[in-house]
Amino acid sequence: MYKRFLMGLIAMAVVTALTACGSGNNNPTDNASSSNKNSSTTNTSNQGENESVKLQVVGGDWDDASMTKFKTENPDNLGYQTRNAIAKEYPNYKVDYQNWGWAEDLDKKQRSAILSGSVPDIVHGETFMPIYASEDILTPLPDDIVSAVNPNFLLNNKEGKPVAVSPKGNLFLLFYNKDLLTQAGIDADNVQLKTWKDWQAVSEKLTAAGAGKFFGGGIPSHPHNGGALRFTAIARSVGADWGGGDTVTINTPEMAKALQFLRDMDHNFPKGIGNGTDEGPLYAMFNDDKTLGFAINGTWQANDAITKNLNYGVVPLPVAEGGVSSNSLVGFDYYGVTNASKNKEQAFNILRTMLSKDILGSASIHDITPPATTELQNDPAVLESNPILKAGIEQVANGELKGLPVFNKNNSQIWDVINTKVISRATMTNDPIDTILKEAQAEAEKQLQ
Repeated sequence: MYKRFLMGLIAMAVVTALTACGSGNNNPTDNASSSNKNSSTTNTSNQGENESVKLQVVGGDWDDASMTKFKTENPDNLGYQTRNAIAKEYPNYKVDYQNWGWAEDLDKKQRSAILSGSVPDIVHGETFMPIYASEDILTPLPDDIVSAVNPNFLLNNKEGKPVAVSPKGNLFLLFYNKDLLTQAGIDADNVQLKTWKDWQAVSEKLTAAGAGKFFGGGIPSHPHNGGALRFTAIARSVGADWGGGDTVTINTPEMAKALQFLRDMDHNFPKGIGNGTDEGPLYAMFNDDKTLGFAINGTWQANDAITKNLNYGVVPLPVAEGGVSSNSLVGFDYYGVTNASKNKEQAFNILRTMLSKDILGSASIHDITPPATTELQNDPAVLESNPILKAGIEQVANGELKGLPVFNKNNSQIWDVINTKVISRATMTNDPIDTILKEAQAEAEKQLQ
């Protein structure tokens, strides 16, 4: 599938040119071992190979209904390929594949199963998985998986041991509609978007030229992770962040500066688009209506742009004046084997299969999403399949990156304060920013007590 899909992509015309891909060299470890089970140094699954083994896997779209759908619509889907490979390579595995939703619903169902003692062998998730890692729910990954994967795609427990891996993951980029820039009298091929000031000037010019028919756009402030992830990616440019562990750092001069920029840029959205509970209308404006100049998204946005025939450009996130390049990890769907699993090695074989070159390679190219393994991050076939994918790989493969912080107590309650009483409040009200930060700091600190 990897080779078949790759040949199709090479034949497809690239509809965009990447500008300002950022600095830094891509130098992952050259001698990292493959995550394919055939090259594993710790795989002992051949012992008792003919014995029937029962496993329960909670995956994303790995359930039977999704498999039927992907068979015709997307055979390069990661779960579809992994399930088929497991059935072929491990016929003695009797796997119950479950789809328990996403975000809070997934977390609640997995925690309920853990508390009841009916624990799945494999669990997964995004923003809450660091909590699982810190609570000793997950088993340390075998050395062959750890050595094959870029460290940015791993989650560590309190002892610093990797306990979960995301097969794919992303950082944010700034996409823009070239046609709208041209309508506003801006040279779309040479536009400067390196700094916050650059971006704000272009966005404001777009909004003015649009006269209510199209808009520049700004930073999403949706009262959930969709807003938090994107705003945090921007705010870190001035050193603003939320803390983590036993500390909350909401009320800081750096956060005040970032929040003021968020509020200023929100004027370039139609009212309610940037801060509504549903983020769908914002991306519909960018992809479908083509009435929004800018969108902050991961590399997957290139798929929508190609499908919707959008004439777009893309750059790294603009940097604050005097600030540093910043970002947030996004779309990291971590998988881990639970300590309660009675078949840990067999469960790790499922992860090994998911991370194998052919399976992960074709899924990564199809989704235009950077893969976890250093082998694929260095693979010319992957890098040359799409310039946006190459730019994303160059960013996630270099330096130590992080997602949203996790708090040791009442994590979800503190994030509710951040999402609703800091980020969205800044754009939905005219309350003084110092008041917003002071009140939110006090409320979040109470949650940590």
